[in-house]
Amino acid sequence: MVGINVAIRAGAQRIGFAIPIDDARRVIAKLIAVEGSTAHGTASKPGRQKGAQRRRLLVTGTTENSPAALPA
Repeated sequence: MVGINVAIRAGAQRIGFAIPIDDARRVIAKLIAVEGSTAHGTASKPGRQKGAQRRRLLVTGTTENSPAALPA
């Protein structure tokens, strides 16, 4: 299984939590397609890098007390 690491347990050795790459791709595509605030409490815009082949998403901020702003 190929996935994206979404959380690491502090103080634990070699323990991490991942989501499957296909799930991550769906979420990333939705985030790239919608510029502005999301239900997760993040503000985003398409990331741009001169000459870059890949599309990127730049998180520009979080909404106060949203899931994205709360400490892990």
